[in-house]
Amino acid sequence: MKKIITAKGEILNLTDWQKSKDYEPNQLGKYFSTAEEKLSADFILHEHLFTILDKLREYVNKPIIINSAYRTELQQIKLKDVNKGAATYSPHVWGLAIDIDTISNKETARYLVILRKIAKDLNLQIRLGWKQYQNMTPAKTFIHIDVTPEMFGDGRPWHHFPNIQQVYKNSIEW
Repeated sequence: MKKIITAKGEILNLTDWQKSKDYEPNQLGKYFSTAEEKLSADFILHEHLFTILDKLREYVNKPIIINSAYRTELQQIKLKDVNKGAATYSPHVWGLAIDIDTISNKETARYLVILRKIAKDLNLQIRLGWKQYQNMTPAKTFIHIDVTPEMFGDGRPWHHFPNIQQVYKNSIEW
């Protein structure tokens, strides 16, 4: 099962979505495909994530490494068991988040500036997480990017879902 969530909240099989975008088989964006290690297994992911990552790739002019994408609820529970800082309820389980590696705090800061600009240029509400990871022991340099406000915010496609955390509805950084 490889599925894409559209901006309208529809969930399409990957091949149907690729046809609608005139993409080649396995293509997920200009620079990303299902050949990526973290995208080779079954997944459901939002199309805006690939738009954002493609734009980021163009700005930085080097490959972007995805270190985490879609997770099942079981995978999230197992992650929480080994990493107490992991979220109990994660946008990764909804298919609305991707984590990307950075090589240093300096690169993280540079990418954050670019990601904010991309979101503004695309008129997207996103959430960015990085601070808590830099404060871990040992420190980790990666950025969590999610588009939950685009789906759960007021008037958005999934705003009617019950029991959605308020933090999913607004652009925030942590």
